[in-house]
Amino acid sequence: MQKQISFELNPTQELVPPASNTGAQSTGQRILIDWFAFTLPHGSKIFEVLNIPGKEWVPIETKAMGYDRMYMHGQMKVYESEREDMGVHCELSGS
Repeated sequence: MQKQISFELNPTQELVPPASNTGAQSTGQRILIDWFAFTLPHGSKIFEVLNIPGKEWVPIETKAMGYDRMYMHGQMKVYESEREDMGVHCELSGS
């Protein structure tokens, strides 16, 4: 089971250019993120953050990116290590 995270922008909002070059103008279009990766501190409860029970993830021994373990759920991957400085790395793919 894959989860899609998306949202619709309010189409009745007036489109106003940003006051500086640090923002982006809203076009009222739907946004879909195809790939997203992030790292949380060591010991984070990543499966609770993703709202997918840990028992649904397949554990795989790995040395990818220096991590000791990888858990897969569809195209989503979670990497963990015994090293506290590595954190918990998560990759979410839309494919």
